Amino acid sequence: MSAWDYERVCNYLLALEVAESQRHYHREWVRNGAPRFLRTLELVPEGAPGQRCLEVGAMPLTMTLLLKKLRPYDLLLVDYFAGAKMAAPHVETVRLPALGEEHRFESVLCDLEREQLPFADASIHGALCCEVLEHLTQDPVAMLVEIHRVLLPDAWFVLTTPNIASFENVLKLLHGRNVFDPYDIRLGPTWRHNREYTPKEVGDLLTETGFVVEEIIVEDALPPFARPSLVSRVMRRVSEAVYGCNYGKQIYARARRGPAAKRTYPDWLFQHQHV
Repeated sequence: MSAWDYERVCNYLLALEVAESQRHYHREWVRNGAPRFLRTLELVPEGAPGQRCLEVGAMPLTMTLLLKKLRPYDLLLVDYFAGAKMAAPHVETVRLPALGEEHRFESVLCDLEREQLPFADASIHGALCCEVLEHLTQDPVAMLVEIHRVLLPDAWFVLTTPNIASFENVLKLLHGRNVFDPYDIRLGPTWRHNREYTPKEVGDLLTETGFVVEEIIVEDALPPFARPSLVSRVMRRVSEAVYGCNYGKQIYARARRGPAAKRTYPDWLFQHQHV
């Protein structure tokens, strides 16, 4: 991984062939997301050929491409598109013409808040769930319990999600601005961030659904060109000293599959308990 720094990751992912209308979005996604991609990969074990890795929420396939390039796992991809027909897998062929690469990815379409994964119990060596948790609309417990079910005993699990208690959000509130995403009428309710979490909540949610948390990392994951203002940096340092919080923008959790899944619906997350 040492050879794959920010610039190399950006150059690789920006070689991806995308429609003209999507080029600006893709460029911004890659340049801003590359630090997060790199940090996430650091948490993914090296693995071995023949081992299976589940990626929940693979689209837009940027992390998938890096996994295929830098890890030897057999990838199992799961996606969900609100309103899409769920009978057949979603097939996507991606091309990197300048590098002479072409990859065919097949995603199982599955609503993990309401459906089971089409994989056997204890059959997968590890799983990633990157930037998915915050999009769920109703039942994150169902998703985590289902991931737990298909993992082998003691298998690794990496989850990433934004930190609702980031300093960026604190500043927004101080300036009277909202931290919630706008509605998306065209793409449906799962496109927006419906519920973001604090680092403690992420750890608690994993523990209460049967995972053994090894590490919770909170940091900004900013690209090299991003530089918060001096006032913002000073305010953040003072706030961290006074309140003892890490106000980083991104949460990374590394965990292991515990002995048994627990379908626990904690009071701090659910207003009305499931029966």
